[in-house]
Amino acid sequence: MSYYKRNILKELVIWKKDKNRKPLIIRGARQTGKTVAVELFAESFSNFIHLNLERDSDRNVFENSPSVEAACQGIELLKGKNPFQPDTLLFIDEIQNSSKAISLLRFFYEDHPEIFVICAGSLLEAIMKKDGFAFPVGRVEFLYMHPLTFDEYLTAGGNERVLNQLQHATGKTPPSRNLHEISSELFREYAFVGGMPAVVKDFIESKSYTRTADIKEAIFTALKDDVSKYSHIGEAKYLRHVIEYAPYSVGERIKYEKFGNSAYRGREIKHAFELLEYAMIGERVYGAFATESPVMPNFRVSPKILYLDSGLVIHKLGLTPETRNVVDLNSLFRGTFAEQVAGQALAAKNVRKKNPLCFWYRNTPGSIAETDYLCLIDGKLVPIEVKSGKAGSLKSLYQFMSASSAKTAVRFYSGELKQEDISFKNRKFNLISIPFYLMWRFEDILED
Repeated sequence: MSYYKRNILKELVIWKKDKNRKPLIIRGARQTGKTVAVELFAESFSNFIHLNLERDSDRNVFENSPSVEAACQGIELLKGKNPFQPDTLLFIDEIQNSSKAISLLRFFYEDHPEIFVICAGSLLEAIMKKDGFAFPVGRVEFLYMHPLTFDEYLTAGGNERVLNQLQHATGKTPPSRNLHEISSELFREYAFVGGMPAVVKDFIESKSYTRTADIKEAIFTALKDDVSKYSHIGEAKYLRHVIEYAPYSVGERIKYEKFGNSAYRGREIKHAFELLEYAMIGERVYGAFATESPVMPNFRVSPKILYLDSGLVIHKLGLTPETRNVVDLNSLFRGTFAEQVAGQALAAKNVRKKNPLCFWYRNTPGSIAETDYLCLIDGKLVPIEVKSGKAGSLKSLYQFMSASSAKTAVRFYSGELKQEDISFKNRKFNLISIPFYLMWRFEDILED
């Protein structure tokens, strides 16, 4: 099933070959494909043992075991397979349901490093925050799972030829006009379908937006039903409210007080956003004053928000397939939806660590400026604007560059890949304009 082939599989191969590997925990929101990715990876092992700790029988193996040895004996009795057998992958799914299983991970690392152990949990951080237990520090390592990125979507849809040409695109050899038009249309499709694996699978098979809408609605229902698992009774209504209404504010600066036209106080809504970040359903993007590294987010400034997936946002906003005929993504919501799509791509660019995003702003008398994103690449700050139009309209980006020693600025837009030499207030810098369909390669393009 090619649509489940994910980039994280490359990282799993590297982990398997590492002689100093630790038990691996894959973190990510529900239904982003963690379990399927591990099952595909398991094909490279002689034996595979899958435990799902939502099942009482699987969870009790750890709850009734004082040691790794006792747990492995229980696993063998339950599953008929010995974890100590060479070339065996032990997969502990939904591990957040057992603090005992989490505590035993350190002893897998210290006493039995020969056992390949991978864990996953869709509500891992949120439940751990609620129940007050933690990972064994220094005894585990992490990977992060996101909805499908555009390159993964191309592979899923059988568009490997398009993907192969995009992988070799550089400023010196940009995509041809034909490739640009085909890739732009595929990216618009991707932005509206989204990257949730179940939705992508169904759309590729049926090409029916009506059917994908039903699946997206089921995902929203599941997200709201999950709230009871990681929140107290009094918090649940705030979490469900944010899940329901955050899509209407993607890419915008928000206020917690009365968020989503509610009567709720800011304190409750702020806490709801914190819990949803732990569940990786949403993310707040904070402003920063810095024009040089290091970047220190200012948590007192109203943040922007990103949602789990652009396809879920589109669904919640009630946009129909006919909306795909707009000129470009920037025509939607005055560019805020384009910021969601760009932020989603930036957040997923590194599966080895969580990438907190920032935007740059300056608010002084007579001078207000704000770039959409601010990235630290090889120790250097790179401002990113997400919009269409001519270079002369990028006023905030120019303001950043005039106050910074940075030599490169980036624009994500619907046009073609190109580089321009810009002069502004005695400053010269490179403006790299990158089409939306190449956002997943923007660091490679900068290096080239």
